[in-house]
Amino acid sequence: MKQLAWIILCGLLAGCQMTAEERQAQVANDLTIKANTLSAELEDKGLRYPNASFNAYLESLLNGMTTEAERRDYGLKVFLAADPMVNAFALPNGHIYINAGLFDPVENEAELAFVLAHEVEHVVAQHSVKSAQQRSKTIISAHVLDLMLFGTGLGYFPMVGELSTHSQAHELEADALGYQRWRKAGYQKADINTLFSRLNNGEVPRSGSFLAYQSHPDTDDRANALAALMSAGESESEASANWQQVVDDVRLISARLKVRRHHFNRAIATADQLPETRRDLILAQAHLGLAQHPKSAAREKAWLLDEDMEDWLEHFQAKRTTHLQQSEALLMGIPEGAEDYLSAQKTLGELYRVSGDKDAAKAQFERFLALSPDGAEAFYVKGLLKTL
Repeated sequence: MKQLAWIILCGLLAGCQMTAEERQAQVANDLTIKANTLSAELEDKGLRYPNASFNAYLESLLNGMTTEAERRDYGLKVFLAADPMVNAFALPNGHIYINAGLFDPVENEAELAFVLAHEVEHVVAQHSVKSAQQRSKTIISAHVLDLMLFGTGLGYFPMVGELSTHSQAHELEADALGYQRWRKAGYQKADINTLFSRLNNGEVPRSGSFLAYQSHPDTDDRANALAALMSAGESESEASANWQQVVDDVRLISARLKVRRHHFNRAIATADQLPETRRDLILAQAHLGLAQHPKSAAREKAWLLDEDMEDWLEHFQAKRTTHLQQSEALLMGIPEGAEDYLSAQKTLGELYRVSGDKDAAKAQFERFLALSPDGAEAFYVKGLLKTL
């Protein structure tokens, strides 16, 4: 017992004898280890969207605002996160995640680049290390159990928050330094005049970085502070050639994620931003979801508007037939040969099944199987047929 007490005392004394630089280096190393663990779990659980072209595009934006030495020394990398929430965050190991949902409110490439520059500054300025020292507490490590309990949605917020939540001062500093970095890359003030006001109208995450509200300044305060750095009379920047293609693709991903999580109202809002040729299927699926899951739709609407859920439940129950009709009209309007035609045929079968028309559902599913007899979708449809 005495020997154990002596060992503990020696350890405490050794810790007290560490210099400030040594303690900071130790904290930085611990945070990097935890961040590497979290990054691996995000990838394993599918939160890091595995699309090479999207991530290559984000990497090109990162490379345009950072030096090779910075990317090497700070381990800077950027990934698309398969999450429909409007947010972005940076981990202490240099990994930056841009949520698919962030592409909903941004209007141009320069706005996305500014968010990225902000996150880069959190890494370069070592805000996570400074925040950890200020909090004077042990930061819990990310654990896969959170993802198992909560799925690949809100479950990772507590983990991210522990590693990427910053003080008000750090947020303002990241805005200011990020703006300078962004301007050096050739972007113009006119590109972000309304960025904060539009982001403020998006979903408010519980933790994270760019829009985390727990200890961060109000977006109006951030906009006012940033305005002091800006000069007037500048024209808008030119986006890269593939900007519109990328933003449409990611918005489609965001809308699909929202439908999958029963965020049907927000899925419709996102789909409305897509070109007409790409939005009909996702709009049809969202309207079908509103008809099939009125409780989910009411819960979402009540959360968005801070209103009573029961009133919205009555609304969606009363509108069930309307949403089914809207969904059917959209699906029937997708022409044969279109990219979404096969998926539309399958969704039509699901619509008829939800509406209670078993004969029409069976005929539609059999039509789909005649067009596409193999693959995961066919396996799913064959399973549905057995229930009719």
